[in-house]
Amino acid sequence: MERRQVLLDVLADVGPPIVPVWLTTDIEEALLWFETLEGTGVKGIVAKPLRSACKALRTWARRER
Repeated sequence: MERRQVLLDVLADVGPPIVPVWLTTDIEEALLWFETLEGTGVKGIVAKPLRSACKALRTWARRER
């Protein structure tokens, strides 16, 4: 959670379109999000074990036109 707090601190004054995603360890809250966020622009929900490492599986890059 220390890593997330650093991210939140860095993004505190940035604002949209760069915003941190929601986070919960409560299964009931996650299920509520899953049931109610459809149609709001949320692209999906990511779930992973709490203690697992955060590894980038792909890299996003912007192409200049």
